[in-house]
Amino acid sequence: MFVSYISSFLTFQLLRSSLVNNRTQAVVCGDLGMVQFAIYPYFKVELKPKDKADLLEAFLGALYVDKDLGYCRKFCEVCFFPRLQDFIMNQDWNDPKSKLQQCCLTLRSMDGGEPDIPTYKVIECKGPTNTRVYTVAVYFQGNRLAVGSGHR
Repeated sequence: MFVSYISSFLTFQLLRSSLVNNRTQAVVCGDLGMVQFAIYPYFKVELKPKDKADLLEAFLGALYVDKDLGYCRKFCEVCFFPRLQDFIMNQDWNDPKSKLQQCCLTLRSMDGGEPDIPTYKVIECKGPTNTRVYTVAVYFQGNRLAVGSGHR
């Protein structure tokens, strides 16, 4: 039962990740031709994926304010949902932490027990609150796999 819960959770996470991903949103924005209606205070030769994603999110926000959640849901049903399988299957959008989680889950034992998942431990944090640098280690099955540092 726990394994099916994890599987459902991962499926939900994949769906969620693909919907909120800049590249996914940029594709939908581009396919709908929204870029030609964008007005910027300065000239842009070409919009980056982040700009296109922001444009689509702004549209969805305006749709929600002007109409309601039902219209946003219908927009997603028409423009996002039919493409989700393609977006998920093309895992270029998947971040390294998610890839590690998925790899570790595939290594679960065949006896149907609970799958091992990586655990993360903050080893050190330095600096003032607004520029704090964290050092984190990742462990899997009791072994330290890697250590990394960065903001937040």
